[in-house]
Amino acid sequence: MSFRLVRLGGVAKGKKLGNAMEVSSMLRIWASILLVFALVVVGCSQGTGPGPQKVQPVQVQPTDAIRSALESVAKTGQLGSEGLTIQENIEKLRASDPAKAQELAKDYEALQGMSDPAKVKAKAQEMLGKL
Repeated sequence: MSFRLVRLGGVAKGKKLGNAMEVSSMLRIWASILLVFALVVVGCSQGTGPGPQKVQPVQVQPTDAIRSALESVAKTGQLGSEGLTIQENIEKLRASDPAKAQELAKDYEALQGMSDPAKVKAKAQEMLGKL
């Protein structure tokens, strides 16, 4: 086999060399595709660990939830969505401390009827003192 160089535009090219370059390019393309496929297979198969772990939800005590909601009310002077949190947690508190829950429920009813922000703040502070 002999290579015959042909001068085209100042660049020497051989007929056989051109075919070799085409084969080389094809091999590079197939090698790249194979490498990407191998990386995908290896990367996806590494996800099989010990399995899902059970996470214990954080248990918030009713008094802590009421305190947090009342602090917000005492700061803003408005009873918004915190009211539902207070009411729900007063009901939960009935199981462990019925006397305190009864007293807070009475104060909460009074708090719901208030519209003056200063009075709302004062009542929320009073309820915080009882916690």
